[in-house]
Amino acid sequence: MKNLSINFRDPAADRFIEILAVAEKFGLNPKIHILNLPEGYMPFVREFLPNFFMINFEDCDFCLEYPPNVNFNTLFAGERMEPIDAIKERIEQVKETESKGISSAGMAILKNAVGKLQLNKDRIQEIIYLGYIISQMDHSSEVKAEHIAEAIQYCKEVSE
Repeated sequence: MKNLSINFRDPAADRFIEILAVAEKFGLNPKIHILNLPEGYMPFVREFLPNFFMINFEDCDFCLEYPPNVNFNTLFAGERMEPIDAIKERIEQVKETESKGISSAGMAILKNAVGKLQLNKDRIQEIIYLGYIISQMDHSSEVKAEHIAEAIQYCKEVSE
């Protein structure tokens, strides 16, 4: 399993739950730990990841972190929350296709991140893997610069 630590500081976690749901659809069952799980958020997580169960931080493949004392209804109040049916429909439409690889612009961003962040081989592979999942969600035949950039932002090393 991939060992990518995620550290969210904003309400973009629903995007990552969507990414994990697509990964699960492709046959991957990542082990997830959520730090400071917002009150009321578990039903939302279960909508997309029915096999989800909380594991120890040390054993997780992915970790989502929320600021302490956040309430789900406050976090996703009003217009900020996309309807669950729309998210489910988007997940259902994602089909795994053969990728042509990483675009030259995507490779340039990845090389820049490797140099600046001193990323090891495993972390680089995890970024590429996550970039691939994101590219599939965009129905792209290659992993583009924006897919690599989004994958990089989820790395704990970037957000600390």
